[in-house]
Amino acid sequence: GDLVKNPVALSETKLSYGGFLRYHLNDKVKIRGNFLYGYISGNDDNNSDSGLKQRGWSFEANILEACFIGEYHPFGRSRMGNTGIFARQVSPYVGLGLGIATFTPKVSVTNPQDVGLFPEQDEKTLSASVPIIFGVRADLMENFSLGVEIGWRATFNDYLDGVSKNGNN
Repeated sequence: GDLVKNPVALSETKLSYGGFLRYHLNDKVKIRGNFLYGYISGNDDNNSDSGLKQRGWSFEANILEACFIGEYHPFGRSRMGNTGIFARQVSPYVGLGLGIATFTPKVSVTNPQDVGLFPEQDEKTLSASVPIIFGVRADLMENFSLGVEIGWRATFNDYLDGVSKNGNN
């Protein structure tokens, strides 16, 4: 964002939490409704540019997202096997979706002259989102599976960090 040159600052990486309802169209294709709560933060202290480091801005924001995601399980097969008896399986998958995200950025500054710069006027705290996910799911019992996934969200909004116009030269 506007506080760090690198797209990901590992020291600022946080977990997010959510839930979803999945519908199995067939063994390989699933769709789901997703709700996600996340927390992001950033700090000029993580920037390699000494001028930005001295600026001393930081931010934190809560993000809520609701979306629909289509999943593709390339190795998916019937949970009941050919015999009609439950068959455990592990299935990697990829997903792509469309949703809406709302966020509440809060900017902190160390220089008293910068206090009046935030919040920026006319900035939107609602945005379309495109989730991209990679995961793996293990069917442990007939009605229970456990999964883990990693995902990214494109939001098409420069205001997630609360800094947009004032952060650019």
